[in-house]
Amino acid sequence: YDRNKMFLHAIHLPKSKLALWYLQLILETFIRLVTGRFYYFNSLKMFFQKRDLVIQSRQKLKDLKKETNTLLPLGEVVNIIVDSIKNKKIRRF
Repeated sequence: YDRNKMFLHAIHLPKSKLALWYLQLILETFIRLVTGRFYYFNSLKMFFQKRDLVIQSRQKLKDLKKETNTLLPLGEVVNIIVDSIKNKKIRRF
C-alpha cells in the first residue's frame, strides 16, 4: 500500500507539488521511525529501487499528453470523481 501510494504521487504530481511531496515523505519517514513502524522502510526502499521506472512513467505521460492533449491533471480527475459521488449514499465496508 505505502509503496504504491508513493508511486502514485511520484508519477502523477506536477513538478511544483512534487518537491513538497518529497519533503512530506521525509517527515512521514521520520514519524514512522519514531513510532516504530519499521515496515514503512521496506516500502520506501522498494520505491527508490524503482525510481528509474517512475522517471520513465512521468516521461511517458508527458509524451502522451503532447500527442493526445486529452490527459487531465490528477487534481481534475479527483474533482470529477468527488463530483460524481456528491449527494449519493455510499456504503463503506
